[in-house]
Amino acid sequence: MPAAVQVADVALALVAPTVMFALIVHAGEIAAGVVSVARWLHLVPEPAPRPTDPPIERVAASLRRLDREQSVLPPGTPQARRRALQMAYDDLLCSACRALAIQHELTSLPPGWDREVERLRVETSLERAGLCIRDHRGRAA
Repeated sequence: MPAAVQVADVALALVAPTVMFALIVHAGEIAAGVVSVARWLHLVPEPAPRPTDPPIERVAASLRRLDREQSVLPPGTPQARRRALQMAYDDLLCSACRALAIQHELTSLPPGWDREVERLRVETSLERAGLCIRDHRGRAA
């Protein structure tokens, strides 16, 4: 057997385990790259979009809980606590609006009367869409 063939055999015997180890270690990255190229070539369809918000049932339950919590705050509660509850409530209202395709301006308005009015409008719109936040006596449902 010629010397060049023996050198190639030895080199292959030394390199093959390293290449196999690298393929095993980086298999996830390689697969992601292959899928990315396949999507770019339109061989594999794009994945369905995943929802970024929690399910509407959980949003509704959290809205009711925060509404109750805000309504029973005792006098003397720190303003930071009140503001934090209001911000969390507004975030949940925004999530509910996204889920039910309701337009709102809560994120663009500064705290004050305009935001209060927009919050009431959003709550009414959500009620009309079937999301119950309070019962008819004004208490959280």
